[in-house]
Amino acid sequence: MGLFDKLKKSDKKDKETQEKMADVSVPEKDSTEREEAKTVLPQGKDADAYRTVLSPYVTEKSTLLNKFNQYAFRVSRDSNKSDIKRAIESLYKVSVLDVRTINLPSKVIRIGGQEGLKSGLKKAIVTLKDGDSIQLT
Repeated sequence: MGLFDKLKKSDKKDKETQEKMADVSVPEKDSTEREEAKTVLPQGKDADAYRTVLSPYVTEKSTLLNKFNQYAFRVSRDSNKSDIKRAIESLYKVSVLDVRTINLPSKVIRIGGQEGLKSGLKKAIVTLKDGDSIQLT
């Protein structure tokens, strides 16, 4: 019977905490704040572009490609070249001439006696039309 007594006591505690939570008042936000939060999230075609292009891929080698008007981006694994081209053109308002993609597999790495997994990624190298450029900061 001791087990059932413990359950009854915990139910009483739950009721007490619910009553305390009901007494706490939460200040309501203005309707303008709610509208701002809605506009922050991308909608429509831009949302697809943000899902396709994850981030710029900035390394020493990728910054050397900027001389040739080429930029590297980390993209989602399920995107293809036409999706990447459309996304870059809509996000950065530039003309894309060529897209090259590279699938980097995940690798097993060891640090001391511990093994881990280095995540793989898909990289896209985008060539832009002469005169166009992207500021990656």
